[in-house]
Amino acid sequence: MDSTRFSKITPTLAEELSRYIRLLAKTGKGLFKKILYDPLVYAGWERQMKYNDTKFIMARIDEARSDLAKLNTLGPLCKRLISQSLLESPASLGNSSIFFLDRIGSVAVLAKSEEANEFVSVIKDPLTNFNKDNQEKKEKSFEESLEHISNEELKDALSPVELGKHEVKVKIEKEALALFNQISIYSKKDDIGRCRKLLSNYLILFAEQENNNRDEVEKVIEALNTRSANFSSELNDFIAIQLYYMIYSGISEGDLKKAIQGIRKYAFTFQGNPEIKYFMEIDELERKLQSVITKKDLWSKLRKETI
Repeated sequence: MDSTRFSKITPTLAEELSRYIRLLAKTGKGLFKKILYDPLVYAGWERQMKYNDTKFIMARIDEARSDLAKLNTLGPLCKRLISQSLLESPASLGNSSIFFLDRIGSVAVLAKSEEANEFVSVIKDPLTNFNKDNQEKKEKSFEESLEHISNEELKDALSPVELGKHEVKVKIEKEALALFNQISIYSKKDDIGRCRKLLSNYLILFAEQENNNRDEVEKVIEALNTRSANFSSELNDFIAIQLYYMIYSGISEGDLKKAIQGIRKYAFTFQGNPEIKYFMEIDELERKLQSVITKKDLWSKLRKETI
């Protein structure tokens, strides 16, 4: 068991480990067992006695998080959740681990708990090492796939969403407004964790679109930053983590369009800022992509079609 201790698990670390588990789940049962199941069993999280099933325990956790008198039960309940999931299935363990990490990222009391500390200490190094190896493999796979991509596929992946049709434009504007309204609601409730996730989703989906309520979004971010000093930097971390996951899951699934769009969104959002999380990794992929565009002599065609 890792002896690393944390005074508090940050929302960024919890989100990062959650995304690594999602990427791990795409590799097959063998590696999943080695990276997530075995370390938890070795650390003593498995119990021979079955509790209620994981869905029941999850419901109890969410009930407890909304009751100040029950907040101290969150840690033990989450440990019971993981213990039960180890007896059920790999899918149950994955879902329960992601659920635990999500609540760690959104409930400050849980983030400081002994159980959260122990859980993250057990899984952090195996998942981080897995991701490093997986990243290297996927970078090679991405480069090889780019060599065989057709001109049309590449142009399609790099093209912005077509808003020429009125119904498409209206649909996107309605979706953006609905999500922005959700952000406003949770901002008034002072739910920092939910706002952070919703805002990262919003900026990934709609930042490039016109009429995206960007001025209002910036006002919400500024207000949240006064309530939580690290809000802006954590929001950037969340956006970077989501785009990293989008890119590498796209490569894993053989969906080059998804991966390329993730690279383009990252470049647009962060404008070459080297201080942003995963800058070096995604910048390397972007250079590989640009090299292929140059080889295929597509720069002039792409500029004409995106003007």
